[in-house]
Amino acid sequence: MVVGVRRDTGETTYRTVIVTRAGSGINKIEDLKGKTFAFVDPASTSGNLFPRYVFSKYDISPEKDFKTVIYAGTHNGVELAVKNKTVDAGADSDTSYDQMVKSGQIDPKVNVVIFKSDPIPGSPIVIRGDLPADFKAKVKDTLVNMDQQTIFKVNGWGDIAKYVEAKDSDYDIVRETAKVLNLDLTKMK
Repeated sequence: MVVGVRRDTGETTYRTVIVTRAGSGINKIEDLKGKTFAFVDPASTSGNLFPRYVFSKYDISPEKDFKTVIYAGTHNGVELAVKNKTVDAGADSDTSYDQMVKSGQIDPKVNVVIFKSDPIPGSPIVIRGDLPADFKAKVKDTLVNMDQQTIFKVNGWGDIAKYVEAKDSDYDIVRETAKVLNLDLTKMK
């Protein structure tokens, strides 16, 4: 139905970032071969699926081409693994990276972004298709016209300025990524 507009960018999208430690000698995607790498979680869009999609475009297979692959469990875990030299590089979201920089948990002169992906559509708020059309329209209208105070209280989706209508076609890139990675989206929870 709707997707949040980020307060910091004014966009409904975010990006995967590939981060390494300054001075690592890793300056581009191709430099990752033979290195240690951290993903967030197998189910993470920006911390696993989209990086793997990007790597496929560079003919890189993480399990074959990286020395070691780990799952850090969280976006912050990836950044801290890079910062603490546990891994040579890792995948994160730009939102998580920016939040950690802003809070002082990481230094952008130490944890350096070497790659930003194309935009990834933000997490939508969805509703069951079999509900009455008038009810769905009221819910969508309520979300799109939510006042700032209420949006601030409903902060589970990040620092959202407002909600706008989402289109199914906005998520075609997710379907393309799943196809390239041979994922069956009907079996994912």
